[in-house]
Amino acid sequence: MGSILTDVKKMIGVGEEYDHFDVDIMVDTNLALAIATQMGVGPITGFSISGPEVLWTDFIPESPLLHFVKSFICLKVKLIFDPPTNGAALESLKALIAEQEWRIISQLET
Repeated sequence: MGSILTDVKKMIGVGEEYDHFDVDIMVDTNLALAIATQMGVGPITGFSISGPEVLWTDFIPESPLLHFVKSFICLKVKLIFDPPTNGAALESLKALIAEQEWRIISQLET
């Protein structure tokens, strides 16, 4: 699996080589990771990223759950970092996040 920071940047439309917003993106990503941890994903003691060297598999082992978590983290960062200005698009993004939350919790319960 790839770098958390690199993948999040790609999913929110920021080029990998463009590092001007890296600190902001890492803060937002760490918030999303903390929310995922509260949902029961990742190390129980918490987890944060500090640069592009931190991999998804450092947070959670490769499993079907990982794909739900990656999507959740990227969508959550998108909502925090660059929310849509269109009301319908904003509601759609929120609905996608809620769906991923449900899928993660459902996967954890099985």
